[in-house]
Amino acid sequence: MSALPAEVHSELAQLLNALQSSDNTVRSQAEDHLVFRRIASKTRKQQNGESIELFLTLQQEEGYLIREKLLQTLSSETTNPVRNKIGDAVAEIAREYSDNNSAYAEVDHDRPFIWV
Repeated sequence: MSALPAEVHSELAQLLNALQSSDNTVRSQAEDHLVFRRIASKTRKQQNGESIELFLTLQQEEGYLIREKLLQTLSSETTNPVRNKIGDAVAEIAREYSDNNSAYAEVDHDRPFIWV
């Protein structure tokens, strides 16, 4: 079960699909509505009373799928403003993992091509 409400999970999936659309209008609208960074960086209280960013509360498989989809989209995107926004989202997730002393294995020195 996802830590995200179903409507948020659905919205995120639709947004990622729209960002990959070959239709410029669809992609432009997706860019205008890119709220992933806001959603991912929201905090929630854990049972022990500590706060943790929402993205880090996802099940391991869900987090992996979202990270991989973002990286795939980043590496294939050719429109600079969209690419920049996706890069910002990847950086935000990497920051969350770093702040939590966790690994974001998909983003490391072995994959420099995504930053070119």
